[in-house]
This record gives sequence, C-alpha cells and structure tokens, in this order.
Amino acid sequence: MERDLRLRKEIRASLVLAMVGVAYLAYAARYPLDTLANPGPGLFPLAVGVLVVALAAWQVFRATRALHLARLEWSGGGAEPAAGLPSDAANAWKPSVMVAILVVYLVGIRWMGFFVSTGAIVLACGKLMGAPGWARPILLALGVLLGCYLLFEVWLQVPLPRGSLI
Repeated sequence: MERDLRLRKEIRASLVLAMVGVAYLAYAARYPLDTLANPGPGLFPLAVGVLVVALAAWQVFRATRALHLARLEWSGGGAEPAAGLPSDAANAWKPSVMVAILVVYLVGIRWMGFFVSTGAIVLACGKLMGAPGWARPILLALGVLLGCYLLFEVWLQVPLPRGSLI
C-alpha cells in the first residue's frame, strides 16, 4: 500500500513537471531559433524544455509500469512486497532543500558567477540525492562545468555570466 501511494505521488509529480516543461516551451517559443550554424537565443531554451518534458514523460511511464507490476504481484494473494526504500517521511525534507538550493543558485549567480554557482549546485544536489562519497559529485560537477564551457564559450561563443568571484 505504501509503495502504491509513493508511485502515485511520483506520477502526479512527474505530470506537474511535464506541465512546467510545456509552459517553459510555450514561453521559450518567443525567441528565434535561427540555424545550427548560427543558433539563435531560442535554441537552448527549446532543448531544455524538450529535455524536461521527455524526462517527465519517461518518469510517468516508469512509475505507471511499476504501479501496474506491483498490482499484479499484489493480486496474487501475497502480502505487499517490501519496497526496500526509505520511507517518504524520512525524505520529505529533500524537495524543500532542493528548492532552497535552486533559489540560492538563482540569486547567487550574479555574485558568484556561473562556474562557482553551478559547480556548487551540482555538488550539493549530487550529495542530496545520495551520491556515495565525494568523488562522484565532484566529477559530475566538473563534467557539467566542462560541458557548459565547451558548449557555450567555445562552440556558441556565448559568454557565461561572470560574478565577483570569477
């Protein structure tokens, strides 16, 4: 029963995320795309919006499938299978912390600059999501920073925001 409720919450949250992604895409449609050789300001928001909607749709598919499979197991007459995951109450604070981290990121990017603030948010979110040790979150942060640098500064020649720290 607890797993059923968790999966239903996951489906609802994913549907809300998909709606946010669609709204983001509608807002981003105001910007021109131009061409791949000379991309306009609408290319990156389009890519981000499509990625958000696709990931939300994938999550809805996964959770719906898991819910269906769980119901098939439960209909066999056995007891509800143990989820093997921490209870929702133990992790209830994590979404609030993620939102707070995002707000600090958005406010702090002007002072810290893109590289410092983005590295910090990727590192913090990696640890918050349960990445073991520090090596993986640090490597993830460095990979994101390198990818953003290569994409924007090198390929698109779009300067990333600089703050007083960098």
